[in-house]
Amino acid sequence: MPTPVWVVTLAGGAVGVAAVWGAARALRPGGRMIYATCSLLQCENGAQARAFAAPAGFELEEERNLTPLDGGDGFDMSRLRCNSRSSEGRRRRSGSR
Repeated sequence: MPTPVWVVTLAGGAVGVAAVWGAARALRPGGRMIYATCSLLQCENGAQARAFAAPAGFELEEERNLTPLDGGDGFDMSRLRCNSRSSEGRRRRSGSR
């Protein structure tokens, strides 16, 4: 059976864990990535980005969300910046240069 990309918790949060960590390992110090969801649930949005950021060596630079009051269906975006020290360790552990 293939490894699932989605992990759903009883609290209702869901995140493509493998995809996020894969992108994180590919970034160089100072690099940025966007974590985005089409959801209004904080447990799937900013809470996930904040929970990922510090342990992974990232800084949450910006978070935006658009609700139906903004003219959309619901969208959240978090821009994360890779910190240099932790990213070097991540890349060494994963075998990248």
